[in-house]
Amino acid sequence: MKHLHPITILLFASCIAVAARAQVIFQDPDLEKYGYKDANEQVLIPATYDMAYNFAGGLAAVQLNQKWGYINTKGNAVTTFKYDDARDFTDGLARVLFAGKWGFIDTTGKEVIAPQYEWAGRFIEGLATIKEAGKYGCINHTGKVVIPIQYDNEFEFAEGLAVVKQQGKYGFIDRNGKTVIPIQYQMAKQFVRGLAPVVYNNKWGFLDKNGSVIIPFKYEAVLDKFTNGMNWAKLNLSDKWGAIDSTGKEVTEFKYDNANMFSEGLAAVQINNKWGYINADGKEVIPFIFEHAGKFISGKAEVKKEGRYITIDTTGKPIE
Repeated sequence: MKHLHPITILLFASCIAVAARAQVIFQDPDLEKYGYKDANEQVLIPATYDMAYNFAGGLAAVQLNQKWGYINTKGNAVTTFKYDDARDFTDGLARVLFAGKWGFIDTTGKEVIAPQYEWAGRFIEGLATIKEAGKYGCINHTGKVVIPIQYDNEFEFAEGLAVVKQQGKYGFIDRNGKTVIPIQYQMAKQFVRGLAPVVYNNKWGFLDKNGSVIIPFKYEAVLDKFTNGMNWAKLNLSDKWGAIDSTGKEVTEFKYDNANMFSEGLAAVQINNKWGYINADGKEVIPFIFEHAGKFISGKAEVKKEGRYITIDTTGKPIE
């Protein structure tokens, strides 16, 4: 029999202990209050709160007597309960609402950016979107405005770029506030894997991060992102959905009444009120015999056939 090294045993035991002590929110049905238990159902923090959020960075936002504050993993308050709203910590800071204005506290409970904004987003990689006088911009951890407050939409950065709106048009800025794709589109959504869907002359297409058109503006509708290298688009003439790949190649006919995102290489599609599945090559691999078809997760999908829900595998065979 192979013997485990003492350090290995210690680490394994430590992992079990940490898991057992993880704080899980529970509600006392009699008190209608919230507290925290560990994985073994042992109460760590009594149910005394009106509302409670999960711990993040060692702190959790909780509500007491209609006001929000923060506690640590021992249940000790690290702020006063004075806030009208409170959010999770991200990037070391958390948003709080006081007297109708948003600001930020650090993990000691100190207000490092005083409540002063009409709205504030979460910090991500050193930047948070804020709103003043109906316009949006970005601040850094010190509260300094680093992207001018001049845009008409709230935004977050994805893959280094953010969708911004001015005078009814959309474009993209980088983290320095530089406009890298002109603000000229009727609609735009975030970049995912290097491509962003945008609308120009009432048609959808896709741009790369240089602003080059990778997939032409010809579609009535598209889904937000590619999965398994595939996406769905709708042609105006047919009002039907078809699959395209990330180069813009149309890999199926535009004949489907409805379609879902690809998952594990398969996508549920609908024809004449019946659902089936195609693969990434556009081949119909599971017949159109379902009234409902879910996405595949770990090789299984829930479907509805003849009024009854069943689970199938990736070949369409029922799983008992």
